[in-house]
Amino acid sequence: MPLSFTEHHPLWKSPAARRILFAAISLGALALAGCSTIVQTITVDLTKKVATPIDGSAALAYLQQPVVQAGSPAATITVHGAGFQPTSQLLLDGALRTVTFGSSVDLQFNISASELASPGRHTVQVQNPGSGVPASNKLALLVTSGYAAFGDSITFGGGLDARLTEAYPFVIASQLSLYAQDHGQNGDQACDIFPHAIYPQLVGYIAVAAPLYSVMIGTNDANRYGVGTYEAVYNHCHQAVLTWLGTSRADKLLPGDAALTAAGGCTITPDPQNFGGITCTAGTPGTITASAFRTNGSAIYVWYTLTDAASANSNLSVAIDGASPATASAHPQVPIATSNGSTQSVSVLRIPAGAGTHTVAIQTSGDIAIQGIGTNRGGPAIPQLIVGDVPWQLSQDPIASVSTQLRYSANAHANLAQALTDGLDVRFAQDRVTMWGTRDEMLDRVHPNALGHQHLATAYLAALQ
Repeated sequence: MPLSFTEHHPLWKSPAARRILFAAISLGALALAGCSTIVQTITVDLTKKVATPIDGSAALAYLQQPVVQAGSPAATITVHGAGFQPTSQLLLDGALRTVTFGSSVDLQFNISASELASPGRHTVQVQNPGSGVPASNKLALLVTSGYAAFGDSITFGGGLDARLTEAYPFVIASQLSLYAQDHGQNGDQACDIFPHAIYPQLVGYIAVAAPLYSVMIGTNDANRYGVGTYEAVYNHCHQAVLTWLGTSRADKLLPGDAALTAAGGCTITPDPQNFGGITCTAGTPGTITASAFRTNGSAIYVWYTLTDAASANSNLSVAIDGASPATASAHPQVPIATSNGSTQSVSVLRIPAGAGTHTVAIQTSGDIAIQGIGTNRGGPAIPQLIVGDVPWQLSQDPIASVSTQLRYSANAHANLAQALTDGLDVRFAQDRVTMWGTRDEMLDRVHPNALGHQHLATAYLAALQ
């Protein structure tokens, strides 16, 4: 049976409770869980998505199963919406398909095993009869190569009796019949994800078509360092994780790719001590160049090692087609120093660029490493990434105050918003709406129990629609 937030959650008492205030990004007044704090508020309605048809057309709301595992047998997909008619036609990638009419708000179509054999994306539309009646809005059906989750002990399922079935990544995988990998690690912070999960598993270094990823990180950053200068370090690493996971391998240039060259103090050979990056020797200026890097108008990313060992002079500058360069430093504002011992990670420099073919020139003063260059060119094989909020801690006894949690929540929101402007397929899982940190949902001050994980999974599943 699909997860139902309304069936389980203790705070779901009436229709009025379905419209709740979610603390988000900046300023505004809200009293939350008995704590007064200053935040911006947005209203989130957790009722089912609705669709309003116009001009005789159908309107699509959601697919019952928006993600299918590549290699699955033939499947029947239910489309929910409004305005469906017995003679409505379904378009899959623009081609007519046989449809089974259920009612004015649901219909079904079949997709064959051969169409599910390879990862990619399909578009779903409904065309109602009648001259001049427009086709409906489009929904996306993702055929994924697999699902991988990144995060800390919450993602890992810390404290659960049966984490391989109860932790939210496996609840999601079970609901969608997906292969799942859980890369969550106890105690991890944002700057641990690259050294502990992404690079050891070579995620994003090897071509994988249409993967599904999720990231939920920030609890330990908030608990260990709180509000202040460490937020900048969190943002460096969080932005790098989102852009790296959200960019396909085909849209990256990495060490060893013929189109990427190095000169001076920079050695093109991938350095495993710097996450497979191009290492530039300290004290020796160097240049890294991509002479024909194509973009469709999205920003260009340059990923580089951020390390506590770097000097204040460990800098890089990036010029696009000879324009004034953007600059960055490999030296963090304050030490990375995670509780799990990471002292270096990866950051990203984002440079706006118009559509076309560009020369990307990276100049370094040395003592720095460059993991690669990337952009988002779109296409059916790009990753789909669900970004989780910083989840509630035990509402009656949190380690980090609600206001501190909300600061890191605001950072996560802003980083996701930036990724969206670059056209990455990122979605926000509003887990602070579905899991409130009540005693019924928590094992201890930080870790949700099985019910809490079901409520977390609800947010991630909703984000796929």
